[in-house]
Amino acid sequence: MSSTNVVTLDSIIDAYVANAVSLQKRCQTCSGTNEDCDICTILRHRPIRDQLESAGIYLKRYEKDEGNDYGYRNSFLTGSYARGTAKRPPKDVDMFWVLDRSKYAAEKEPEPAALLNALAGVASSKTGTSIFGHAIINVEAQHRSIRIDFDDDFSIDIIPAFDASREGKELYEIPDSKLGRYIESNPKVHKENLNSAVSESDLPKLKNITKLARQWRGGAFEEHEKKPKSFHLETAIVEILRSSSLGTYVEMLQHCFDELPAYFNEPRIPDPACPDCPKDQWVDSYLDELSVEQKSLIVERINIAQGALAEAVKLEEQGKIVQAIRKLRGIFQDLPEQEPEALLRKTKESYTPSHATANTGGRTQPWSPRTPMVRE
Repeated sequence: MSSTNVVTLDSIIDAYVANAVSLQKRCQTCSGTNEDCDICTILRHRPIRDQLESAGIYLKRYEKDEGNDYGYRNSFLTGSYARGTAKRPPKDVDMFWVLDRSKYAAEKEPEPAALLNALAGVASSKTGTSIFGHAIINVEAQHRSIRIDFDDDFSIDIIPAFDASREGKELYEIPDSKLGRYIESNPKVHKENLNSAVSESDLPKLKNITKLARQWRGGAFEEHEKKPKSFHLETAIVEILRSSSLGTYVEMLQHCFDELPAYFNEPRIPDPACPDCPKDQWVDSYLDELSVEQKSLIVERINIAQGALAEAVKLEEQGKIVQAIRKLRGIFQDLPEQEPEALLRKTKESYTPSHATANTGGRTQPWSPRTPMVRE
């Protein structure tokens, strides 16, 4: 390897998040039909709006409601994709639909569960409909949304809402069947909360760190185990790194893993969109539903990741980059084979002991390749 192409843990993480973790756009202009393009998958949100409006879901009409990549004033994307923190492959996308109050709540708002079930019933009429070559196979009401499942394991979550803006402040009421009431929120504030956390130049790295944390979360827990909620994990990292000048990926991940355990004892993060709302609406309110053992398990997995990262850094400092990469793969299991590992593998593969006797005074001298051995 050239001295100008030094492989470090940070350069590996940088390439990993760019090429394997972040969403990949494979088209010059996405049309929804490229199976290899993550953005084409996300684009199913566009025809879904028209399909469900035609089925009888009524959206609020705003003056000057012009569409863009994220939707319209009355139906727009939210969640990790809208905030720029989504990772690949895309499994779902969240949409916020502002309903026509006169059609659903002319006198008073319906019970949250009743509204969600009614909307899911209308959407169910589109089961079997194909969008960009993928059929809708199931529709169900969740406690705050309607989930639309496609035949390729992708889904769209539609969060219905009523416009509750007042005093020039954009605000929405969304149904929560678990709480049995409507709660105030504005997902656009979540994006603003993220974007204002660090400088504009550091923002891409902050988003990448949240993606890496989501990637760690995906591999650190068994399917039956309770894991941190993605938005909670993201919001905690934003608070940990808020107002910081971001260093290397390794430094920032170490700092986050150091601080994260304190965020899993009890709820401590109000919803940025509704800071004065009751505690049961906080970002991390679900922690009250977890047992001591379940919360301890989350902290234990965080500490394991921190320990593996510390060992990787130590090995890198000792010049043992291959061993350092292997430790890093304990955190990110799908980390592709790296150049030093490939060189070591090829070196070992080309090493074939020879029983031929060279000019060694009768001793058997195995052949060894001229390629220098990469230090493990």
